[in-house]
Amino acid sequence: MAPPDLLGSGRTRGLSGDAQRVLPAQAGLGFFDQFLRRHHTVEDLVADCTPLWDGPGAAGQRCGLRRHLMEDPERIFGRLTDILIVVNRPDWRRALAREGDQWQLRVRQMLRERFRAWCLASDLQPPPGARPVDFRLVEDGTGPDADLGLRAGDFVSGCLPNGHLGAESTATPLVDVLAYVPGSKGWEPLATLYGDQLLLTLGNHWLDNGQHPALPAPALYQLRRGEDGELVHLVHPELRDRFSISTRTNRDGQPVLALSATGGPPFAFLALCPARRDRQREAPPLALLDEVTLQDTGFDRDLGERIRSRDEPVGALGATTSRDGLPDAAIAQTVEPTSVESRILSLRERGALLQKVHFGRFIEGYDVSVGADGSVGSRLEDPVAVLRVRGRSLSVHALAEGLKVDRQPLEIGQGLDLEGDHLLRLPHAVLELRDLRRVDAEGWPYLAELRRDGDAIHAVFGGRLRIGRSSRCRVRLPDDPFNENIVWRPEVGQGAEIRSRQGNLPRARFYIDAIMVAAEHAEVDLTREPLVHALSKGCYTYVRRGGDVIAIPPTSRTGEDQPPANLDLLPGDELLVGNCVFEVEYPPAAIPRAVRTLPPDIGPLRATDLAAAVSLDEGLWNDSPLPQRAHLPAPDDAPAAHGLGERGPAPPRFDPPASRSEDSLELNLGDLALGQAVARHLHAPPNPTGADGGVRVVEQEVLPVELGRPARLTLLGWQLDQGRRYIIGNHGGADLVVPELRCEASQRFRPQDYLRAELVGGRLSLLPLGGGACRLTLPMAGGGAPVIEIDRHDELGEPDFTVRIEVHLSADQAPQLRIDLSDRRCRGLFVTGLQAEQPRTVWLGHQPAFLRFDGEGIDLRWGQRRRVLGPEERVVVDGAVFAARIDG
Repeated sequence: MAPPDLLGSGRTRGLSGDAQRVLPAQAGLGFFDQFLRRHHTVEDLVADCTPLWDGPGAAGQRCGLRRHLMEDPERIFGRLTDILIVVNRPDWRRALAREGDQWQLRVRQMLRERFRAWCLASDLQPPPGARPVDFRLVEDGTGPDADLGLRAGDFVSGCLPNGHLGAESTATPLVDVLAYVPGSKGWEPLATLYGDQLLLTLGNHWLDNGQHPALPAPALYQLRRGEDGELVHLVHPELRDRFSISTRTNRDGQPVLALSATGGPPFAFLALCPARRDRQREAPPLALLDEVTLQDTGFDRDLGERIRSRDEPVGALGATTSRDGLPDAAIAQTVEPTSVESRILSLRERGALLQKVHFGRFIEGYDVSVGADGSVGSRLEDPVAVLRVRGRSLSVHALAEGLKVDRQPLEIGQGLDLEGDHLLRLPHAVLELRDLRRVDAEGWPYLAELRRDGDAIHAVFGGRLRIGRSSRCRVRLPDDPFNENIVWRPEVGQGAEIRSRQGNLPRARFYIDAIMVAAEHAEVDLTREPLVHALSKGCYTYVRRGGDVIAIPPTSRTGEDQPPANLDLLPGDELLVGNCVFEVEYPPAAIPRAVRTLPPDIGPLRATDLAAAVSLDEGLWNDSPLPQRAHLPAPDDAPAAHGLGERGPAPPRFDPPASRSEDSLELNLGDLALGQAVARHLHAPPNPTGADGGVRVVEQEVLPVELGRPARLTLLGWQLDQGRRYIIGNHGGADLVVPELRCEASQRFRPQDYLRAELVGGRLSLLPLGGGACRLTLPMAGGGAPVIEIDRHDELGEPDFTVRIEVHLSADQAPQLRIDLSDRRCRGLFVTGLQAEQPRTVWLGHQPAFLRFDGEGIDLRWGQRRRVLGPEERVVVDGAVFAARIDG
């Protein structure tokens, strides 16, 4: 069974994804486009090639292969063998004229060294004895249909699962693929699958391992090694309803594969032959032929050795054909792969959603650009039109010639208010616009929908399909942090922060991909018949079933008297998540099932029978609290922005058991007198869904790596501000976070609040909330600081070690909570390690920050601030106190 990563999924388009695409939004190209990233550097690539790895990009952003890898290091690293770099033609030609082939050699060597160092720092290493990842550099436009339209300074990185240097590498050839097209002269070599190659694709695209004009689509046929060593193949899931694979036998009884259109004769035959041993190069033994399962071929291993030692070509040519349409000439011993027979669910993108204006105290509206080819984005090159959302109003404005609304042409600069459904006729495409303002569904946020097809995301039944903006999500929604298309209210001003009742908010957190779109929004459970359930605390998910719209509430709005935050999915349903519309496709189960849709007391919402949508003045949107932090990014993962509006009314909290202690502690900062405070019973919202419910986790195997790096930024504790209430917990919604330590991969954690600290009028009140997980140790007679103790448990649930936090009080300084870092395991929970010249982007407290160790000091940047820390120097970020530890 092919792993989900290699099933042929594409990327989502939404309201900004088109600008991120490398290949056109055409059928089948999504398979390759998901592995490609376009970059632009402001540096001269010929004089300095390092931006190909990491360099300054446009608008102050970083560019290069490293940024591509950092999107999801483990997942990307686990599905590549070699890496492709496509360089724009002007820079390539300049480099060729200036240095000849030396420039390419210099670039490949630089990339090898940087990639090797990155793998070491990220603790990502290939299996022992495996061939190192290598790099292929090509000029843009090399070969037919290979022009990506790159301009000077542009380049593309490709981490493709089928990317393989082939004969240029030292890998062991495993299987030769031969092709025969009816009417041609005979069998011809098409491609070779190597022992360390994850995937081989055949199609009509230049990124396929084997191309043939008779193959009608990109990546039509896919071949790979299974976990047990056997060969596994399938037709591209995008095309499985149009094409199929069947097995024929030639005159010698050898199995041959036939590719056919549905209901038609074969248009091509494939033969998989063991590669000859005399083609193998000196290399570590990665994969031997003996490990491949040869099915129903009567394969004799001695005969196989003789076949591999032949001097003549593997496939003999012949001019005549037999009754089955195959050439009469014999071919060498062939292998019959196993077909993927698992059920596959597909979410095919069918449109983009325009939301009404949220956070109306700050935002007046926003614009969405439209391209001549029907592309949509926050920022597009040479748009022909712009859609303007202002409150509940929607209009279109022509920026170039060729735009028509229905049959009405619009002159350049002319605008038209849009009410009802329309067709937007562009120079090279037609978009259908549907008015959604009259849909009356709970929490309904949408004004209109742009219908246009996109790629599909595929998943094998048996797992879970998570949807959101985070890199952890299998269905990753667009997340372009561009907000220059937002029209701000005049009173907001031009600064980097916005003043609100919740405090100063970074303007950068507001962009259309993040507003009411959660980092982890929803999940489809495929361990049963498909069930979609909410993950977000504040964002709705919707299912459109025929004329009905069914709301799936966020987790913060579920309970005994509320509808469940889940719903069965049926084939043909449309799933509305964030700004995207997906059509649900999957084959029926072998045994019919009874499908539950809604509880008996909750009827579906019928769009045609309901009144106008929610008013802009309703507090659900304009007065929603700002988002809470939902999770801790992986050590080298740039944190995904959290959806504005995602935050619920309270962080995850649990009803404490009846036996919990009601003791609390109240400390007077003036005379340090101890008192007794009145404990309040805290009502808890339900347990958040998801594997760990937003719990921040440190993997035990990472501890020695982080602690052993030459420079470390260590969290010492927190300063408490007057008039604030703090929650100490293990999840991203807490104000002060104490992470969990995961000892085994199967270990799971639930979100917990341990203690509430409140500093009011010179008195600090401490109230344990965790039902025994957190204890307060009172100072003994004669002095001493109170201590907060939080237990950590091993994989068996037994107590492992204790995190001790001392409460330091002073009459003339702010109270501090200081972490006792004497225990190595405890210290590992609060340390970020750094290698020289290996930047990292992490969370410090509740602030994303950029860290770089230059060999002497730690360069720290967060928000608009920057500090260079020498050994033992300290800095306060968002109330959290950090210290630099640098080895001599």
